[in-house]
Amino acid sequence: MKYFIVLSTLLLLSISLKAQKEHKDIQPVFGKCNCANYEGYIPYIPELMPLKRIRIVIHVFQRDDGSGNFQNTPEDLAFIGKILNHTNGILNTLDTMRPYPPVWYRKTPSSRVQFVADTILFHQDSRLYDFRKNAGMIKNNDTALDEGAAFTLSEKLYDKYVKNNPEESQRDKDSAINVFFVEGGSWNAKGMSYNIFSKKWLYILGSWYNYKFISDAPNHWANGLTLAHEFGHVLGLNHPFEYSKCKDLPRTAKGTTNNLMDYWPKEGNALTPCQVGTWHFGLEGHAGDVSNAVIPDWCSYHSDQEMIIEKGDTVFFDGDRKLLGDLTIQPGGVLIVKCKLSMPPGGTITIMRKGALIIDGGKIYNACGEKWNAIVMDKNTSILFIKIKSKSIFQVFNNGSFIDSENGIMKEVMY
Repeated sequence: MKYFIVLSTLLLLSISLKAQKEHKDIQPVFGKCNCANYEGYIPYIPELMPLKRIRIVIHVFQRDDGSGNFQNTPEDLAFIGKILNHTNGILNTLDTMRPYPPVWYRKTPSSRVQFVADTILFHQDSRLYDFRKNAGMIKNNDTALDEGAAFTLSEKLYDKYVKNNPEESQRDKDSAINVFFVEGGSWNAKGMSYNIFSKKWLYILGSWYNYKFISDAPNHWANGLTLAHEFGHVLGLNHPFEYSKCKDLPRTAKGTTNNLMDYWPKEGNALTPCQVGTWHFGLEGHAGDVSNAVIPDWCSYHSDQEMIIEKGDTVFFDGDRKLLGDLTIQPGGVLIVKCKLSMPPGGTITIMRKGALIIDGGKIYNACGEKWNAIVMDKNTSILFIKIKSKSIFQVFNNGSFIDSENGIMKEVMY
């Protein structure tokens, strides 16, 4: 029995010493900081990028008598909902790029972006309503959309019904993307946005026409894809056939890829990692004002949104993150924070035995001016009167910091 106790003690001491040493070589392989470019914001592993919900206000423009577009009825509102659901479905499950990209391409399975419409407004204005009349031009003996005139018309709609509208709430003006549902007869599946990284406005044409006049079935698919494409501009992307700053998406001829930002006939559901990273870069407030439309879910604690650094994984947060729930680093897992990591009010970081949290020039804080709970580590324990050091590791380098914590560092026995 005595022999067994001695062996057990030696084994425990050996495990403890190994736990102290196994993360010692992390610092020399620290990656560069990508806080200020898209590379730090690519959700290769969707679970490690908190979902961003973006608020939109839908404006439906009708004739003076209320005709000519969607009505405020359950049936029409349900069809608008189908359009938005299709848009969100596209962004939730992204396709692989075709033609196939270079061998170093790595697919991003989900954009981690969804749009929420909690306000739908109806406006009557026959004078500005008719895009075919007000934004048309004769081309090849037919009437075609004049994009310059359409831009000017959309600016007038924005000024009258958003910016200078006394009935529009300040929240709708400041904290949402304005989406204009306008009509142009058979001009459908067309759209435009004000600018990249701007929440100001976008419009789509023909949604009601597809709903009312397509013979086989109401068509929400084309308009859902058009809406997703226009949201792509709002969140920071250009057409790849005009200009591409992404190395994983070389400039290509129009209509030759299934990229979301390409054009018919091959426009599809694919986005490259660079494109998705560009979205999140802007949505974290690094470009334009589109981040103002993000619903601040991180300002409240969500018990069902725990983020887990899996056993044995080494994860770099080299872009900003705003978590919605607790953060747990499992045994052998390593998290290296190089930028800003916001914990929700009351949120807890738990570093399990043999897990490591390293702040390398980054900052852990609360983005809403409130208090998060604590960093919880394994406590020093005594077994058979022999003290064993904590097996959780927390280190800070390069002027890193953690603030806004109500209880600082707490230690408890973990098994």
